[in-house]
Amino acid sequence: MAAKDPGLTRTSSAGYEAEMAERRGRRLSLSCRVGMTLRLSLFLHNLKWPLRIDEAWVRWVNGGMFGLEFTGIRPAQRERVRAIIMKAKL
Repeated sequence: MAAKDPGLTRTSSAGYEAEMAERRGRRLSLSCRVGMTLRLSLFLHNLKWPLRIDEAWVRWVNGGMFGLEFTGIRPAQRERVRAIIMKAKL
């Protein structure tokens, strides 16, 4: 999956300030290779409950975009991801 840098879609500083106010955690800048996996909770606007990914590896980074490989995902969560992709027709 790929994600775009949210900074690329900002149209005003007021919108940016509102985004920052909603952020629950602190963002850190990091540029290095690490030998670890990630556990993700993806909070999407149109979903009542977050998607839970037990294990994911960052496979590529290009500026503010990145690709993840979900290496540990439960069947119910896999089905939710599939439904989101099919609905978006990606």
